[in-house]
Amino acid sequence: MQPYRKHLKSSENLVTTYEATRAGFITLALEKTDLLVLMLLQREYSRKQLVKLDYLANC
Repeated sequence: MQPYRKHLKSSENLVTTYEATRAGFITLALEKTDLLVLMLLQREYSRKQLVKLDYLANC
């Protein structure tokens, strides 16, 4: 018996339910949101560091 036959009995086993598809999209959106927040926080930190360096250079 071929390995995929152990868990695939018919073509119906390849159909993704609406709920699973929705959950996947929501998970992806949350991951992208988390990444965006981290990028924005890093950008703000970098901006503050540059302002601090500029202040120190002009003292």
